[in-house]
Amino acid sequence: MTLRLVTIGFSHYCEKARWALDRAKLDYVEESHAPLFHYPSARRYGGRSVPILFDPATHETFRDSSDIIQAIHRRRPEAGLIPADPNLAAECRELEDYFDENLGPAARRMGYFFLVNRGGARYGRELLASSATPGTRAAVSLGYPAIAWAIARGLKVDEAGFERSKVKLDAVFARVGARLEQARAEGRDYLVGDSFTAADLTFAALAMPLLQPRNAGWPMPPRDLLPPEASALSSQLASTIAGGHALRLYEAERNAA
Repeated sequence: MTLRLVTIGFSHYCEKARWALDRAKLDYVEESHAPLFHYPSARRYGGRSVPILFDPATHETFRDSSDIIQAIHRRRPEAGLIPADPNLAAECRELEDYFDENLGPAARRMGYFFLVNRGGARYGRELLASSATPGTRAAVSLGYPAIAWAIARGLKVDEAGFERSKVKLDAVFARVGARLEQARAEGRDYLVGDSFTAADLTFAALAMPLLQPRNAGWPMPPRDLLPPEASALSSQLASTIAGGHALRLYEAERNAA
């Protein structure tokens, strides 16, 4: 029976789960919703946030992107998401948790900040509508101001929150850059060991909203709809060692998936 993935289509945490499923070549059906409109489906599977992966064959439900990766690894260890070496596996999980707790929230708040506060309403309206079900797309488009207000209030999307998130983002990119410099000095191109793992996947996927890679796993609105400040930040991040790594992963590994 086919796996079911419940998402907010453009969400970077959902992209993380989607990429892992694609990498492992597991068949699944994605059920995408706009933010706030996802609650009924999430509650149906006993959760509130997405992604949620449901296995109808075993009736197992996985309600977190990291739990989803572990579930995928148990089914398809040959996909290489988690290294076989226990020490490398521990490094991989530590980095994945670090990105989940630091990069993910910072990128989300900064992305929404531009849509709410810097003239990004047109991009935001198209982004939210792209993730909606056909039956709710019109309501999402018309109700965008109220939805954006609710998201901004819930996630503390304001100037102070943006600045805190920028500091955190810079720290993550600096740590990744330093780790990559060390790896390359040792003849390696990845964050853990000498192959692509969940650590690389998580970093690239969670950086997606700010880097805007061309071949993201969800069709994004045209870049020219982005506010100028968002485009400038994206270009600046892409020029860093860490940003370049994420974009290369999208070119070399996302296509491979």
